[in-house]
Amino acid sequence: MSTLSEELAAFVYGLKFPEIPTHVFNRAKLHLLDTLGVMAAGTAEPHMRSILTVVKHFGGTPESTILWYGGKCSPPMAAMVNGSLAHALDYDDTHLPSIMHLSSPIVATALSVGEALHATGSEVLTAMIGGYEVASRLGMAVRGKFHERGFHATSLCGVFGTALTAGKLLGLDPERLMGSLGIAGSFASGLMEFLSDGSWVKPLHTGWAAHAGIMAAFLAREGIVGPKRIIEGDKGLYMSYAGVRPSANDVLAGLGKTWEVMNISFKLFPNCHLIHDFMNTAIALKEKHGIEPDQIKEVVCFVDKLSIPIICKPLERKINPVTRYDAIFSLHYGVATVLAKGWANVLDFDISRGIPPETAKLIRKIRFTKRMENDDVIINIVMKDGSKYYGKRSDAPLIGSEQVMTKFRSNTKTVLTSYKLEELIATTLNLEKLDDVVKLVGHCIADKS
Repeated sequence: MSTLSEELAAFVYGLKFPEIPTHVFNRAKLHLLDTLGVMAAGTAEPHMRSILTVVKHFGGTPESTILWYGGKCSPPMAAMVNGSLAHALDYDDTHLPSIMHLSSPIVATALSVGEALHATGSEVLTAMIGGYEVASRLGMAVRGKFHERGFHATSLCGVFGTALTAGKLLGLDPERLMGSLGIAGSFASGLMEFLSDGSWVKPLHTGWAAHAGIMAAFLAREGIVGPKRIIEGDKGLYMSYAGVRPSANDVLAGLGKTWEVMNISFKLFPNCHLIHDFMNTAIALKEKHGIEPDQIKEVVCFVDKLSIPIICKPLERKINPVTRYDAIFSLHYGVATVLAKGWANVLDFDISRGIPPETAKLIRKIRFTKRMENDDVIINIVMKDGSKYYGKRSDAPLIGSEQVMTKFRSNTKTVLTSYKLEELIATTLNLEKLDDVVKLVGHCIADKS
């Protein structure tokens, strides 16, 4: 009987670009473009300079570009910066069924390795999609179980996806692809303790997943083989980090038929995706009923049990955020911000600028309670005059490609001229026609200070 590693490796090995549906690779290109944009915006995060300093110190063979900053180093070191950069502001996409950030580590891996190997655009897209499909299913099979035990699914499962993304580009055979998964299991890491004090380590989870996955693939190419049951074994991924062992079908169902890349959600706000439905619904109610912030008496949010420890606790850090990460993971702060100003952008989560007085007042009016299963109502705004407005999850607007393009242009306008910005869009959206991904990476260097 085949192990999960064998099945997943066989899928990625056999994945061929002409067999991928057009709507799937078109969606992957849009996620690539979005990720390049949030990487550009991430250069404004001061902590990124620390990562850049360390990576430049160790360097390595200059084969892969450090995006937006410029300069080259070895593929795994470049991916460390690029993967962290994509998650620096928590503005990158999320696969909600698995509660994972997929594009940050996978795009960083595909571009760093792809550039070093002079891979074609279609080869990069194929490797990305293979990584998406594997990593997402590993997380979906035990949705929320990693988080409950204090582990970050993005980095735990992401490293398996990046190992296969890198291995696909390296042309590894099924045996070595499987070996890369066995090695990746020893690199899987990521703790959620940052929630307790708002420290800035979460972006390192995506950077490390990219770095470690590339290392696993290169080590496998040289003949190292990790445990074949690294995923389902008694001391493998699931039993060690989730405390449960899903069935093979839980992981493999729909592989190659149902494309999880289509279920990755774009972010329009630079904070935890679990808060976005509440923010979007609050905006919809504000606009529909002409709600004025000073007339609000109370806002009740009905939160899933799984989300409460992440976006509602510890309560003191949520209602009195001290760092950007406190604010990013605060339901209270996110909802108060959009009720106060109708939207939220990157600067709104920069706590060093101070909390606007109107937002601070609203934070104290927001409370949460556990949402009852199958109840679509997620927010109740009670006005001082006794009026009550209920918002459902379904009230949140769908995000289309136009909104993604607007976000991309906003994120890159400070680093690219208008001409080069549009040139990057055109190159990315026609990636499958590119004979060398170096041509795409070449557009991702800032030409504006």
